[in-house]
Amino acid sequence: MVDTTNKIILYYRRIPLGALERTENGYMYSSDFENEQKVKNIGLLTYSEYSLWNSTKRESKKLFPEFLEIINKCSRADIVEMASITSQDSMWDKLVKLSRLEYFTPNFYVQQTEENE
Repeated sequence: MVDTTNKIILYYRRIPLGALERTENGYMYSSDFENEQKVKNIGLLTYSEYSLWNSTKRESKKLFPEFLEIINKCSRADIVEMASITSQDSMWDKLVKLSRLEYFTPNFYVQQTEENE
């Protein structure tokens, strides 16, 4: 089955911070400015924890560190099994599979977008 998901949302403590998209040349991230300002104002997130502040279609050939951290923190066998992650999966595939799970960590996690945005 070919997965056509091309956008996932990055959350921090149930607050959507922005959207990551897979592009031909890598990845593109766009911030939710209002929510970023909200977490900044209440001191939930620091610059050392989150490097994507105020991103407008920020592109990278490599996956941004925040997303690599999610993949690394979700490497427990039970999570890998629940998400159906295989050793052949790309980093994007792993994120997409993790974004389908109904889980909420106290920090960063990903969820799929609603298609009727």
